Amino acid sequence: MWSLCDCSRLLLENRRCTHEKLAETLCKGAYLDWAITAYFYAALHYITAVLCVQGIVPTSHQKRDPLVQGHKQLSKIFSEYKFLDVMSRNARYFCTPIYPSDLQSCQMKFGTLSILGMPKS
Repeated sequence: MWSLCDCSRLLLENRRCTHEKLAETLCKGAYLDWAITAYFYAALHYITAVLCVQGIVPTSHQKRDPLVQGHKQLSKIFSEYKFLDVMSRNARYFCTPIYPSDLQSCQMKFGTLSILGMPKS
């Protein structure tokens, strides 16, 4: 029998994979800001799925951040997650120019998430 949390986890994992593939596609074009945003949301969905499995469902970024910082597994990737968060917000809300070197930094941070425990699709 599937629990609501199992279904949520699978849905979030699917969203993470979708955002990761979207980011990889956007990297090939002129939409570097959206590629960075997609990498952030791929990371966010992974983190939300990990928390959900433990019965924790954060309802906002403000509530999620301290949960990630205090989590045994996720605290190891908090700085990478927060870097992606800040870069995404800068691109979306402040129209900060995004350069190929910014995208490379985000790709490296996202790659570190994979190394430290985020399953790759």
